[in-house]
Amino acid sequence: RHHSTDEVISEEWKKLQGPALLLWNNKAFTEEDFKGIQNLGLGSKTDVADKIGHYGIGFSVVYHLTDCPSFVTNNALCILDPHYCYIAHKRFMKPGKKYENFDMLHQKFPSMKSPYLYDQGNTLQEINHKD
Repeated sequence: RHHSTDEVISEEWKKLQGPALLLWNNKAFTEEDFKGIQNLGLGSKTDVADKIGHYGIGFSVVYHLTDCPSFVTNNALCILDPHYCYIAHKRFMKPGKKYENFDMLHQKFPSMKSPYLYDQGNTLQEINHKD
């Protein structure tokens, strides 16, 4: 899928609007999940068998598909940018950003909603609770 680049948060973000591949998870991320994916390769869930994904690799598999995964969960837009290429406000040793209020963000930058199924008429609550 390709998405509009007319109204996005930064010039760098335009590159993230497509081509795009959508992966779906059937649960919202927890704070523990956020901490775990920020420590790629450190294995934060090795003692929790029901949380590591079907083949034991979980979220890490997205790096086989993209250099810059992003996702929406619990009304937060999260982007992981390990190569420091796409986020306008980069922090050294923190190659990512969590936008806490995605509803407000996509009202200001409407083109950013379509990669996350908002263009299909879904609400965030519907997206987080689909099976």
